[in-house]
Amino acid sequence: MDYIGILVPIIRSALEKAGDCPFDDATLAGLIEEPRDPSHGDRSFPCFQLAKQFRKAPPAIAAELIPHIEAQLDDSVPIESVAAAGPYINVRFKKSALASSLLPAVLDGSFTARRSDTNTRVMIEYSQPNTHKAFHVGHCRCATLGDSLVRILEWWGNTVLAVNYFGDEGTHVARCLWYLEKHYTGDIPKENLGEFLGIIYTESTAMLDLSLMSDMPYPGMVIALVTAIEQHPDNKDWSVVQLSLGEKACTVVCAGTGFSTGDRVAYAPPGLRIAGKTVGIVEKKGIRSEGMICSEKELGISQDNNQIFLADRGEAGEAIAEAYRKPEFASPLSLIKEREAEVSTYLQAIESGSGAIYDRWQETRQ
Repeated sequence: MDYIGILVPIIRSALEKAGDCPFDDATLAGLIEEPRDPSHGDRSFPCFQLAKQFRKAPPAIAAELIPHIEAQLDDSVPIESVAAAGPYINVRFKKSALASSLLPAVLDGSFTARRSDTNTRVMIEYSQPNTHKAFHVGHCRCATLGDSLVRILEWWGNTVLAVNYFGDEGTHVARCLWYLEKHYTGDIPKENLGEFLGIIYTESTAMLDLSLMSDMPYPGMVIALVTAIEQHPDNKDWSVVQLSLGEKACTVVCAGTGFSTGDRVAYAPPGLRIAGKTVGIVEKKGIRSEGMICSEKELGISQDNNQIFLADRGEAGEAIAEAYRKPEFASPLSLIKEREAEVSTYLQAIESGSGAIYDRWQETRQ
C-alpha cells in the first residue's frame, strides 16, 4: 500500500483548511515517518516544522489538524483512525485494506519477485574455511550468513559477486606445518585428515601459549620495587610512586591502594597493552607519569581494581613472566621467541613458492 501517496494530499488539505501549507508534496512526503512503537500506528506526521508558520506549539497544531483530517475520511479512504499524540499525528490504516493490497501481490508472486536492477555491483566475501582443520558447524554459520546476504542483495536488484578465499596460508598454517615437521612423532592417518590437521594446529598453539608456561603471561611487564610514595600535591586520591626497575628508575602517578614502600609490584612500561588499553606517558596535573602499576583486576587475579598486585617473588627489573614461570620451563619468554622465529621461517618458506616445506604445504592443503 502507498502510505505516502494516500497521506500527502490529506495532510495538505488539512493544513490549507487550518491556515496554509508551507511545504510542497515532496517535503510533506519526507516528513512522514514510521513510529518507533508500532502500537502508535502505521505512520506518523510530526508538527515541529509548522510551529513558525502557525505560531503555535507543535502539540496544539497536531490537535488542530485532527478534525480537518477526520473530515476527509470516508469508506473510500483506507484509514481506520487518526490521533494526536503530543506533537505527532498518528495514523492507523485499515487491516482489510492492507490485506487486499498485500495478499494478491503475494499470490501472484510480484511481492517476492526480484526488484528492478539498481545498476550496482556488490562483492560479498565470506566463508573462507581453513584448509588445515575440519570444516565444522562454526564455519556453517558464516557460510549461511554470507549466502543469505548474497541472495538478499541479488533480490534487491544488485549484481552480486560472491567471493571465497580459502584460509590456506598464513601464520596459522605455518604453525601447523611447524608442529607437524618438528614435533609430531606419530603416524599420519589415512582418513579424516582435516580433523587430524586441526588437532596438530591445536597442539602447535599450545606450544606457543605463554599462559601454559607462566602464571603471569604478560610479555613486556616487569617486577618493580617501590622506593618512595608521596601524596599528589593536587589530588589527594593519587599517589606519586618512585619505582626501581633494577638499572633504571621511574615515576608513576597511581590511584591504586594496598601497597607500601619496599613492596614489589607489576609494572607495565609505556607502549604495553594491558586490559585493552595502551600504556603511555602522561602528565597528571603537572607530574610526569611513565607507565602503569597494575591492579589485581588488570592481571585477572580478582575483581578489585584498586588493590595493587603485590609480587611475592622476582627481582626489580625482572620479567614477571619469568619470575612466575612454571617449574618445568627454564625461560618461557626465550622459548616462545625461539619457537615463533621457527614458525616465521616456515611462513617464509610457504611464501617462497618452492622447497621441501612448500611441497609439504601443497600436500597438506589438499
